[in-house]
Amino acid sequence: VSYLYYYKTATICHIVSTIGLTLYFSGYQTRCDLILTLRTPFKIFLPGFLIFACLFMGCSRHAGISIEDAWIPEAPSTVRALAGYMVIQNSYRDPITLMGAESPFFEYVEIHRSIDDEKHKVSRMIKQEQVKIPSGQVFKFQPGEYHLMLMHPKQLLSVNQSVPVILTFNNGQQLEAGFLIRKHRLKLETDSWF
Repeated sequence: VSYLYYYKTATICHIVSTIGLTLYFSGYQTRCDLILTLRTPFKIFLPGFLIFACLFMGCSRHAGISIEDAWIPEAPSTVRALAGYMVIQNSYRDPITLMGAESPFFEYVEIHRSIDDEKHKVSRMIKQEQVKIPSGQVFKFQPGEYHLMLMHPKQLLSVNQSVPVILTFNNGQQLEAGFLIRKHRLKLETDSWF
């Protein structure tokens, strides 16, 4: 999502509302009689309704934070920590920061980042206090990089089950996302669940 996209959306809204006003003041609004009988209140509020509806549809659909492709790889019941992956899209005009997460299915949830230690030939996980997502950008939590560390599951999880995870952002907003349990084959070169 870019500012050019918002500009196009605003332009479309302007065109639609202008057409509505033109039809109204040109007398062609009487064609709406095919649907209902026009009354004075309807004639008065028609232009404003068109503008409001257009702007509302454009803003509510694209503004804010959205979570997509949220999933958790299936793991043996003996594994006490699972990884959660997702894509966060920030449609706000300002950056947002993911401050933390929680889930009723786990004792606690942390934000981690996997980093390859070339010197010791190992992969390390480092806890992150927060993650900043720039305006109009997406941030991917994916295997081998950033992920949610879901600690100590409270029950056995099965494939295709949706697990609720609540994400908290610096603007006070909380979003609940359903993380789908998927079958996941480990890569031999990494040999890691994260």
